[in-house]
Amino acid sequence: MALSKPRPTIRTMYNDLVTMARNFPPRSDQDMGKLIRGEESPYMLPGGTFVGLRFQNTCVLSSLLAGIHITATRFRKVKDYLMTDNTVGGVITFLDNKMYNEAMGLWLINLDLRDVRKKKYFDQTEYLDCRGYVECFLPNFDDLIFIKYEDDDNDYDMSPSARIYNGTLSNFKLYGHVYILDTILDPKLILVNVRGRFGYGDNLPYVITDDFSRKYELQFLLLGLSTAEMKHMVLCVKQEGGRWMLYDNSVTPQFQDFNMEIEMKKYGIYLAAYVNLKSAYPEKQVQESERENDLPLPVVVTVNNRRSTFPFSQPVEETTIYTLMSQEEDASPQGENADECG
Repeated sequence: MALSKPRPTIRTMYNDLVTMARNFPPRSDQDMGKLIRGEESPYMLPGGTFVGLRFQNTCVLSSLLAGIHITATRFRKVKDYLMTDNTVGGVITFLDNKMYNEAMGLWLINLDLRDVRKKKYFDQTEYLDCRGYVECFLPNFDDLIFIKYEDDDNDYDMSPSARIYNGTLSNFKLYGHVYILDTILDPKLILVNVRGRFGYGDNLPYVITDDFSRKYELQFLLLGLSTAEMKHMVLCVKQEGGRWMLYDNSVTPQFQDFNMEIEMKKYGIYLAAYVNLKSAYPEKQVQESERENDLPLPVVVTVNNRRSTFPFSQPVEETTIYTLMSQEEDASPQGENADECG
């Protein structure tokens, strides 16, 4: 009787999956509408398998990945930025190609490689138990996040970089821990880890405006449902025309219409995602009221490149931040008050 082949190391599995994802041609024809209407094969389902291990308790993971995938599909600039990361870009590629087990497997592998928890997912012998809190799955965004705010107690302990970003952060941190993806000059996506600080039935603003008059539109929510029998998580995601849909990986159909004003009473909010309207939509779709006002936006100058792995390439590791008004002060002896907004 032949011996079973040993499982590859997680580093080998990671490299193989990233290489596989790179070899897929870019998809520009993704039609989430057909998927949501049930006209295609089911989306991420519970109980799939990966490298011989069966997934368990995937509601948090699948809801998060579905939110990111649908958002990336709807907003081209958001997708372009997310694709610069090996892990997140690879996961989106697998989801585009309906390889859902590979997508979830890659996400878990990278969490193990980041050593974010004591018990590794791939130390398990029969199952991949994905039970956990939302924040357990967020570290895979770290290489895409240019600033984060996680201090609930003391604003004055924020780093100098965080204080510069506060013109945007201050408008979100009331609602939870804030993660800004991409530079402050052109933030593509802002994640807010609400951490259950709001009660059932509470809701977040549909649009948040920062100190530079940039508008951020609520795109999806991870919602928790807790009863005596179970704890479950679902995704509430916005579609074209303002239609809200609920994705639940455990029911049929998986996508159903959702009335935010009525049905939110059943759920608690755990994560919110906001899209920068100016960045996400083509210029012709941005109304005049959504353009920046005369406040100076920071200029971000690259100091050190982090990755150059085609086609998942770019972000930067360090930045030196100036303001337009500071530059004017350097150029003109009359710019005495130019540093007020720095």
